[in-house]
Amino acid sequence: MATSCVQNMSRLRSMFRLPPRSIYPLITYKRLIYNQHQRLFSSALSDGIDIGLPTCPQSKKLKNKHRSKILHKIKNTPELERLARQRKLVVPLDEVEAEWEKTSGPYHIRDVAKNYNIFKDLFDGAEFISWSVMNISYDVDDDTVMPVYWGNVVTPQEARSPPVISFESSNDEFWTLLLINPDGNLHEKDAENLHWFVANIPGQHVDSGQVLCDYLQPFPPKGTGYHRFVFLLFKQEGKLDLSEEQRQLPCRNLHKRTFDTLEFYRKYQDVITPAGVSFFQCRWDTTVTDVFHHVLEMREPSYEYHPPPLYIAPQVKWPRKKPLKYLNKYLPQE
Repeated sequence: MATSCVQNMSRLRSMFRLPPRSIYPLITYKRLIYNQHQRLFSSALSDGIDIGLPTCPQSKKLKNKHRSKILHKIKNTPELERLARQRKLVVPLDEVEAEWEKTSGPYHIRDVAKNYNIFKDLFDGAEFISWSVMNISYDVDDDTVMPVYWGNVVTPQEARSPPVISFESSNDEFWTLLLINPDGNLHEKDAENLHWFVANIPGQHVDSGQVLCDYLQPFPPKGTGYHRFVFLLFKQEGKLDLSEEQRQLPCRNLHKRTFDTLEFYRKYQDVITPAGVSFFQCRWDTTVTDVFHHVLEMREPSYEYHPPPLYIAPQVKWPRKKPLKYLNKYLPQE
């Protein structure tokens, strides 16, 4: 908390640090002041604040030295060159993925989540590096598994049952897992839907955690497009008492599942730290109707979008530097 305050103050100072008036014309100087004002009040103060686990950045010199050492070793191994020329070289993808998860992967995940506005909508712009990479998969049937990466599409039918989740952890560590839908709350505009809440997970044994809210299948209403479903992993400072967050199990009341991730984090920020994020996109299918009728026991909402009619400019005899859009009325309509 103290670190965030210091970062906010330093950001404020940098925003109001203006050059001397004498080196700018009056109009340019006023515009500069206006831009600084817009930067300050058009975005949240938490934008760009790192709320994740502490990092130990390695110097660029050491990285380049390590990379050069590996390249030198590969170039001086004639067996690898021979196998590559004969198209028999086998790349160990498991080792490559494990190396990616420990090096550049967490930074790539942060950038992808930022591109999908995950941090903006859930943490008011504050972000973190996903040092705990989660391996998430849904068992569709005996022969089919649907993995969850960072933005891939998963249907509601494929996500009917709780997924299998694994991540690296020691047995003496405790974790909290959330599954959030920031796009599908039917009662409050700026709230989220809570689809799963498991706390006090010992190690990586999600099944042994304390279920505060049972798993609920995604149910994006018809006509609302793709919804984001975000898995958030928090590292706890030991075992916690989260009885205030307990829902009645099974929880079938959407009002009880209304959730605010930012308020939850603010409440427990001294004892939990964001450590991992994964998410998928989901849109309506026929199983959503069953969820509304038989699980939530309510009527299914349905939305339609009626696009406005195409505007066609009136025809003129001598159009000057204007596109001839009035010919669009003769084009076939989809």
